[in-house]
Amino acid sequence: MTKKVIVTDEQLEQISNLKYLNHGAYANVYEYKDFIVKMFYSVIESKYFKDGETFVDFESKLIHTPAILLLSEEKDVIGYVRKKIKGQTLEEIVETGIYNTDFDLSLDELLKLLEDIKIEIDHVSKKGILMYDVNYGNIVLNNNMHVIDTDCFYHSGNSSEELYKMNCEIVEETILEFFSELNENLTEKILKDISEEYNGDKKLYKFVDAAKKYKTKRGTYIKSMKDFL
Repeated sequence: MTKKVIVTDEQLEQISNLKYLNHGAYANVYEYKDFIVKMFYSVIESKYFKDGETFVDFESKLIHTPAILLLSEEKDVIGYVRKKIKGQTLEEIVETGIYNTDFDLSLDELLKLLEDIKIEIDHVSKKGILMYDVNYGNIVLNNNMHVIDTDCFYHSGNSSEELYKMNCEIVEETILEFFSELNENLTEKILKDISEEYNGDKKLYKFVDAAKKYKTKRGTYIKSMKDFL
């Protein structure tokens, strides 16, 4: 369960002196030991999260909710703490152009990781949660696929079946955007190949099948994520 902690002015100053990592649309991100601390720029942003009412809380091995909500004395959520997940975000892979892990992830292995996280997505969907604002900065790869920064997830009135389909499509579309960032021209060619048969279901699976028919600049068939670089 997510804890709520009121933060003093002294503690706010200590947080600002933590190791700075990056910033997003509405928050700065810091690192503290095995944790990530995300602090909203102002009360304007945090008003959306008044009293933590919009933060969803659930148990999952691969989809990570905040461990601690940081509150002002007025009970506005001014930030949160989550566990640090070792690995690379899809965004980091795009920025470096190098898939920097201990293994070269094949496209088939990527689909296996997707299947694993879909079990967690089913669990989240049955709780009535829509996985809003999943971008490739929020997907981490190591030996698993993880979704982080779930602060924009919310309870929806859709059925669990509808939510499962919507949530899976959100994650799959995000991964396709990642491939487009790696190699836009190749990705567009592959998407064009499958456009006529694509009916909105399992687009990433059809994308992978089509991608493996293309050759790299070295003349070998595409098999892994590195082959898109």
